[in-house]
Amino acid sequence: MAENTKLSRHIGIHEPVCHGGPDFHLMIHTFTARDPVRPHWHGEYEILMFTQGQGTMQINADRFPFSEGTIVFVRSEAVHGITPGEKTPCAFFAVCFGQELIDSAGEDAIRRKYITPVQEGTLLFPSCIRRGDPLWEPLRVPLLEIQRAGAEGFAGRELLVKSDLLRIWYLLVSNPVPAGKTADPQDGQFLLLRQILLRLQARYAEDVTLSMLSAEFHMSEGQLCRIFRRGTGMSVISYLNYYRITIACSMLREGEAPVGSIAASVGFRNISYFNRIFRRFVHCTPAEYRKSPIAPDLADPSSHLQPWA
Repeated sequence: MAENTKLSRHIGIHEPVCHGGPDFHLMIHTFTARDPVRPHWHGEYEILMFTQGQGTMQINADRFPFSEGTIVFVRSEAVHGITPGEKTPCAFFAVCFGQELIDSAGEDAIRRKYITPVQEGTLLFPSCIRRGDPLWEPLRVPLLEIQRAGAEGFAGRELLVKSDLLRIWYLLVSNPVPAGKTADPQDGQFLLLRQILLRLQARYAEDVTLSMLSAEFHMSEGQLCRIFRRGTGMSVISYLNYYRITIACSMLREGEAPVGSIAASVGFRNISYFNRIFRRFVHCTPAEYRKSPIAPDLADPSSHLQPWA
């Protein structure tokens, strides 16, 4: 079963990498989360199953509680994150897969009836399926089969995994959310939020200000801050510093540049401020992080990151 090892894959809100590979676009992630898994999005669909604990799941503007056994469907491009309960961590596995694994080769009835409406948001799947729901057991069986295949290696099992994915898709198509019972996954504010986040990631090394962003996106600073916090749980500056620290961590582990140079290259003009923010998120100094033979694994956002700043 694949474990995540790249820092940028889960720290930044946009995951541009292909989960899996071009030959078989599917990957299984496993996590034990004690602190929030920051909101993020990617081009693949994702199905999660919680195996321990409880907490709150966010998908775009919707938030709902989960507990052990809860199955969650995340639509492609939806912003999603996890906040574990206060007393115990939560554990889950997630199946991320590309649309081509369940799609057709052309504009046939399968694509027209069962794929395109999901893309366009006119066919909505339930986001949360709990124990006791009629759909839970039928979904659980193929989902666990995919997990088992991942643990044993996908080679030679690709057709079985694809058949399980198609069974899951069929079950979801057969049990859609009634029209009007949920928000549109392509909520306009979340489309705007993604644009703001991508702009922050592209300009993290610059002196970014709220006034600059509000002018660029033609809204007041207050409106921008409300949209941003609603979607991420963080302030704009907290997220910007958070993203800068993730880049700094990669640079510390992969090169020999002085800490001061790294701080400046990721947008910090004051080394003391950089050290303070670094410790807040990583729980050690930059020098300690670099020297540690087993540095904190920030690819697993559950172990070393503070709750919302």
